[in-house]
Amino acid sequence: MEPAEFRIALVEDDRRYLRVLEDTLHGRPGWRVVARCAGAAEALSLIPVSRPDLILFDLSLDGALRLDVVVELKRRLPQVPLVALTVEDQPAVIVRVIQSGASGYLLKSDDRELCSGVEDIRAGGAPVLSAAVARRLWEALRMSPPPAMNPGVLTEREWQVLQLAARGKQHGEISAELGIAVNTVKNHFRHIYEKLGVGTLTEAVVKVRGGRGLLDG
Repeated sequence: MEPAEFRIALVEDDRRYLRVLEDTLHGRPGWRVVARCAGAAEALSLIPVSRPDLILFDLSLDGALRLDVVVELKRRLPQVPLVALTVEDQPAVIVRVIQSGASGYLLKSDDRELCSGVEDIRAGGAPVLSAAVARRLWEALRMSPPPAMNPGVLTEREWQVLQLAARGKQHGEISAELGIAVNTVKNHFRHIYEKLGVGTLTEAVVKVRGGRGLLDG
C-alpha cells in the first residue's frame, strides 16, 4: 500500500521563490502542494479550505512580520503543523514565532534542511529547527543571566545541565563535566522538562528564553 498523500500549503510573497519552493516539494514522492498564497488575505481564505497536513509560512509578508496570521491559522487549524520558512535568525523572533504556535523554524537557505524538516513533520516528529537557528538559540541561552534572576524555576544544577546540553553535550559528557552520575543527569532533564512543561531540549530553551523576558539576545 502506498503512503497517504501529504498535503502542503505555502505562504510566500516572493512569487519567484514560491515557484522554486513548489518545484522542490513536488519533486518528492507523495507530497502535494494544495494551496499557494502570496499574502495574508489569501492565506486566511485559502488554507482553511484546502485541508493541508502542513503549512509552510514565510514570516515576512509585504515587509512586515505577520505573527497575527500565524496565530489566526493556528486558531482555525489547531491540529495542522505550521513551520516558519524565513531568512530571519534573531533569537527574539524565533522565540516569538514558536510561542505563537509554530511547529518549526527553517531557514530558506538550505533546501536539504527544508525537505528533511518536512519529512520529520510528516513522520510525526518533534518540532524542527534549522541547524543555524538552533545554534543561535543555544548561544542566546549561554549569554542569559544565571537562574538567581528567576528563583523557584530551575535550580543552579539544572541550569548548568541545560546550558551544557544546549552546547551540544551528551548525557555522558555532562556527567563527566559536572562530576555526577549519568542517571542523575537524566533525572535533572526529567525535572527540567516537568518544571517547564515541555518535552524536548529545543522547547526547554525557548521556554527559558521567553519566560525570562530576555528577548534581546
